[in-house]
Amino acid sequence: MIIIRTGGMYIYRIYMIAILLAVIFCPPQSYAAAEETNDGGDEKPIYETLTSPEETPMGSTSNTPVYEVLEEGQPRSRDTADNRIYYQLLLGRTFFSASKVSARRTQFWGPSVSASARLDTESGFTASLRSTRWFDEHDYFGVSFEAGIVSARADDEAGSSASATLITFPIDLLFRGKLFESDRRPEGVLTPYAGLGLILYVGNLDVKVAPEFTYSVGGSIAGISFPDLRAGIQWNFGKGSSLALEWRYISMSLSYDNEGYAIFSEEKADMDLEGNMLYLGISGPLR
Repeated sequence: MIIIRTGGMYIYRIYMIAILLAVIFCPPQSYAAAEETNDGGDEKPIYETLTSPEETPMGSTSNTPVYEVLEEGQPRSRDTADNRIYYQLLLGRTFFSASKVSARRTQFWGPSVSASARLDTESGFTASLRSTRWFDEHDYFGVSFEAGIVSARADDEAGSSASATLITFPIDLLFRGKLFESDRRPEGVLTPYAGLGLILYVGNLDVKVAPEFTYSVGGSIAGISFPDLRAGIQWNFGKGSSLALEWRYISMSLSYDNEGYAIFSEEKADMDLEGNMLYLGISGPLR
């Protein structure tokens, strides 16, 4: 778990990741497909246009299109469902384990106070929007970028409580299999997949440990968490459209610290989140 204390450094890392995602998800188009018909209206054979230049007798190159005849049943273009960008809407529920929480106040005068507790954490609703791109050459591998919401609340009978509301940005490397492949379903009818990555997050944390603290300690937080582990299976029922069932495991150590902003006292709050998420999702091609 890494906490980013400096806002400038945090923005810089987000900026660099955004550039990387732009390169991955917005590659130059390499191929184009064309279909021609004759004057009688009958369809001519389907050709595929390649952009590689053709060598001319004079030794120079030209941009004359190079055509390749496709056999019947082949895809019209190499821009098939295998290398398009997909969006996916995921709705589910998170089942958390008991959370360890702690709070500490260091005063510039007088005694310091610290306390910790282990609280039962309620399960909560979660939602996420994901974009995925499978690599062209090795289409069993891909990368995904996601934006989601995670919230957690915990308390006990002694009056201690903790809550966290996070906007998460998971980035994962994915691996998939293809079951029952066909010309109509190059990605397979069923697609099992797994992924591993990290989570960037921003949000708010509040912790109160009774009876030492009669008020909540906390505020805005930001950081990076590892790991983000997932596995699921998709049923591909249309042209790039699918339904998915997904399991995900997260383990996050959230920390608030007003060091550098304290005037009369320094306050710290921590909360460990560990849980399993179950999602139902629907996806389709973005382009």
